[in-house]
Amino acid sequence: MGPLEFLATESTQWSSVGSVMVDVSIVIVSWNTRERLKQCLTSIEQLTQKLKYEVIVVDNASADQSQEMVETEFPQFQVIQSRGNLGFSKACNIGIKQAQGRYVLLLNPDAIIQNNAVSNMAKFLDNEPAYGAVTGQLFEESGERWRCFRKPTSPAALFLTSSSLRHIVYRTPWIADRLLLSDKEANKLCTIGDVHGALFMARRDILDKLGGCDEAFFLYLADTDLSYRIWKTGAKLGYTPNAKVMHVGGASAKKVFIPVILNYHLSRFRFFVKHFGAMPGLLLLMLSFLETLALMPFWLVRYCVGVGKDVKAVQQLTVNWRLLKLYGRQLISTITKGTLTNPQSIDGTQRLIGV
Repeated sequence: MGPLEFLATESTQWSSVGSVMVDVSIVIVSWNTRERLKQCLTSIEQLTQKLKYEVIVVDNASADQSQEMVETEFPQFQVIQSRGNLGFSKACNIGIKQAQGRYVLLLNPDAIIQNNAVSNMAKFLDNEPAYGAVTGQLFEESGERWRCFRKPTSPAALFLTSSSLRHIVYRTPWIADRLLLSDKEANKLCTIGDVHGALFMARRDILDKLGGCDEAFFLYLADTDLSYRIWKTGAKLGYTPNAKVMHVGGASAKKVFIPVILNYHLSRFRFFVKHFGAMPGLLLLMLSFLETLALMPFWLVRYCVGVGKDVKAVQQLTVNWRLLKLYGRQLISTITKGTLTNPQSIDGTQRLIGV
């Protein structure tokens, strides 16, 4: 099947396909992940059974011949080639618009199916009409399991698990188990508060109702935002241990470390302002500024000890310095003008990533 080509436009015009000829449409957004993508598609082909499915790969102008690989080795799958890096959300929406399934599975290209996960997730939604989306067990290559939020995302939970405090949270069982699913709970069907974007199956009608992913989230927190919006419709978010997937994590992001870290912080700020309001957004700015300032001496010492050869220290110093300037300007602007700047207007990381 030949590639479809899209121009990078301001936004994806949303429309409903309305077909139910396919059970599940698997949408994969890829950017320079050729080998990982090949492993992902192979696992889908070998292990997905007992349902009608289609695979739509949206390639964000990869330079590693990902498109050619899909066309040659997986001709039964559809590949859509963009002319630029559209980001995760916009590319997902392009794939969803082409989807024909009752359910849509957003799957990362570095996710390797371990069992009949796609069918088992679809079966969960078939049997549980109160649920709008579902995820499954995600494992890292080391075997460590990714943990889902117990309840819908709150300001405290998001900050604790995304700031430097996460190292304390994850190492303190009584705190972690209050916020995240415990190992015991991970072995049974349950309701959760957040569906991970690496393995995110949702009902097509709900995606149509919400207009898909919010394209203001270029890369990070698009899944958290979509989960939160699905929950606000009154639908539940589910977890099934019967779907097992190994997720390498960050296959694309590792290629442009500094821009994507900046993008994460800006996306987190955007999420706070959008869903929790201006005051929590301002508090996040203040806490993030203080956290970044406190970390600078550590990375500076590590840089000096390594005589400039510690790559991670160089990257972190660069990121932290840019974040300090960004947060500082935002705080000064807020104090002098009395209002928070629209988070979308201060996000320049898309240009750094190549859009």
